[in-house]
Amino acid sequence: MWTFIFPPASVILDDAISYKGITHDAISAHGWIALISVFVSVFVSFMTIGCATQRRTPLSLSPKPEPADFIKTIAKIKESIAPVVCVHPNPNVPNEWILDSVEGTAFFLRIDGTFVTAGHVVRDFTIPTRARPCQRSAIYLPNEGWQSRVTDFRVRYFFFIQTDCTRDEAIDIAICRSPNNIRQELGRDPVPVVLNTVLQEDGVPAAFSGFPLNLVLPLTSQGSVAAYRGTTDDQGPRELVIDKGNWGGASGSPIYLEDGAVIGILLERGIGESAGITIGRPASFIERMLSTRH
Repeated sequence: MWTFIFPPASVILDDAISYKGITHDAISAHGWIALISVFVSVFVSFMTIGCATQRRTPLSLSPKPEPADFIKTIAKIKESIAPVVCVHPNPNVPNEWILDSVEGTAFFLRIDGTFVTAGHVVRDFTIPTRARPCQRSAIYLPNEGWQSRVTDFRVRYFFFIQTDCTRDEAIDIAICRSPNNIRQELGRDPVPVVLNTVLQEDGVPAAFSGFPLNLVLPLTSQGSVAAYRGTTDDQGPRELVIDKGNWGGASGSPIYLEDGAVIGILLERGIGESAGITIGRPASFIERMLSTRH
């Protein structure tokens, strides 16, 4: 319910009386005119409010947002990664292999199937302290590409041995290539990454994707550039620090930006007081090492 309060008539009449030479009838008429004008003003205001309410735009659901660039980038980078694994032949089925363990992660550098991983991943294939010997080392790729919501998928193994790799123990990087023709066996070329050797500012968002914890499907973590450290010569900083932890098996994963450019390779995780960070080698070291491999 609306309640309107108007000035008393006496006030209106007193205002009218202040004009000299105006008769009592004229004063009364002036008062009524003023009173009517107040009614008209209030009525117009009320109608204006009502009309404004009626003209209010009805609420509507916002359109479904487009996926963020990083989500698209993650899906794209998965086309360039593969798990580094140990397998053994199935004694009951010819030409079938049984997966023993996921040792690390690799990513492609060239269309011919040349890939890079952490140097210690390749070295550990032959260390005598292994709980179980690695009968065959390989990478594998899914026949239909990486799909996040599958429970069963077919893969192709591409075998390699240490002599197929160029290793540099000082920087813990190994660049390898399987003798098998990936395009011929899988029906598509491997997708090489794009290396970005520019040093990034602290706080720049970054991610890494790999196969930790013996996972057979890739896992992605997001963090940001925390620092570069270990500058010892004209080659620049030797370590890239990301403020995000990782797990065993992630070694060799690409560290990349939102545009998909790879700025480093994951080598180790922080432990003890350093827990919660990831340490990698900047992409400039991969680029220099790749340039010497034919």
